[in-house]
Amino acid sequence: FKKLFFNDTATTEIYTRLDSSAASDVYKRQTLIYTFTDESGCQGTTSEQVTVTPLPVVSILNTDLSFCVEGAPVEILVSPEGGILSGPGVLGIYFCPEIAGVGSYTLTYSFTDENGCHGTVTKQVDVCLPPEAAILNSNSSFCLEASPVNIRVSPEGGILSGPGVLGMYFYPAVAGVGSHTISYIYSESIGCKGLATMQVEVSSPPRPSILNEDLEFCENHLPVKINAVPLGGVLEGPGCDGNYFFPDMAGPGVHTITYSYTDAKGCIGSCSRLIEVLALPKIEILTQTLDYCEHDPPVEIRVNPEGGKLSGPGVNSYNFSPVEAGTGLHT
Repeated sequence: FKKLFFNDTATTEIYTRLDSSAASDVYKRQTLIYTFTDESGCQGTTSEQVTVTPLPVVSILNTDLSFCVEGAPVEILVSPEGGILSGPGVLGIYFCPEIAGVGSYTLTYSFTDENGCHGTVTKQVDVCLPPEAAILNSNSSFCLEASPVNIRVSPEGGILSGPGVLGMYFYPAVAGVGSHTISYIYSESIGCKGLATMQVEVSSPPRPSILNEDLEFCENHLPVKINAVPLGGVLEGPGCDGNYFFPDMAGPGVHTITYSYTDAKGCIGSCSRLIEVLALPKIEILTQTLDYCEHDPPVEIRVNPEGGKLSGPGVNSYNFSPVEAGTGLHT
């Protein structure tokens, strides 16, 4: 100050000091006093007021500046408003993570007040990739009547959704027959979301049938082939062996036979039929004496129950003729 404006030989006193702390409120308005005394002892004084304006206090107010690269543009909150925001991915007062791309960047906000004082603040922003979410189940084909299936995911802690989904389980019977999409979303703390989807197919079980119409047999009936479709299933039940039913093996009574078929998708269908095995009637020849002379007259053979057929040598209806049979042992 002295060097610029005053004679080096002058007596100069500055009564009020102005230094680097003048930006504070204490030094916001200061008075400079200049006193000069000439060789005659005459003294002159002048003063001037100096105003020091503090720099504007500028701030970026956002507390969370970590974003997902696929996230929507984010408004950057600043104070005071009206300045200029700059940096990678900045459009106006918005930061666009997708434009900036993955990485760490510096945002700068500059503000100039009406006095021409300039303030600047910077903040670091991070742009991250979304997490890689995955559904780990390899089997995507289920039968309608199958038990609930645990859906395994990575990383754990996300949300599984879709038809037939309850918690982390898929219920084929609830989803119903058809093709369905189940989705898994995993969110990180910074809002990045990873998405995985899986197409699942729910199939109805096969409907096999036993085609035999008459399933009533005598105990001594020959083995009966059970005709069932589709071919390639399994026949089970009393008296069953392969695709045949053996009445004598099953024994008298009403029995259930079941035909099960598994299709190419592993779905199992079955059908059952009742099959009846009739006990043989208990029949008797009641006549006790069956020892005759050749010349004896015909003898009535008594039987139970009546109505059957008597046969053998010398038999005519229910009569046995010793003469016709001839001598010997006959049945």
